[in-house]
Amino acid sequence: MTQQQPTPLTRYLPKSFARPEQPLQEALDAARTSMRIFQAWLADLPEAVLSVPTTPGKWSPVEHADHLVKTNQVFAALMDIAARDEALPELGVGYVYPDGRLVTLSAMEPTSERSRDELLTDLQDSAFQVEAAALRLQDLGKQETPCIPGWIFAPMNVREATQLLGAHYRRHMPRVENRA
Repeated sequence: MTQQQPTPLTRYLPKSFARPEQPLQEALDAARTSMRIFQAWLADLPEAVLSVPTTPGKWSPVEHADHLVKTNQVFAALMDIAARDEALPELGVGYVYPDGRLVTLSAMEPTSERSRDELLTDLQDSAFQVEAAALRLQDLGKQETPCIPGWIFAPMNVREATQLLGAHYRRHMPRVENRA
């Protein structure tokens, strides 16, 4: 069987996660809650399923968690770039598989070589990095300044980026079929 190849997006995906009326602090609180729910989900999984793909051809729980850590780290770094008034990198166009899965950036590509304890700690630490970077942008009066370049979604400001991260945790809590 031939694996189908991803194709470039022809337009940005809608920001269905975005709530323009939501204050930044509320978005940060919601993202923190989503992160804690993800941490509890990961902590509750039996050891036997941590490195097993959730379904054939998909990521394992460890890979989902590592992807979230790396995404937080990338978002925090991009927010820091925006805070320094430096140009955000061009990410090009995003890609999507025929089944609707998005292709992640290489910097956010997960590994399966992490322990649960490392991931639980790194999830919290990376979420705090995002929160600190987001509050720095707010303190600088840059709440509406794009801080995440366009790729899958149009460029995002700090509130939208935080809202996406909150939804991102929920998206990466797949049902684990083979609980031991």
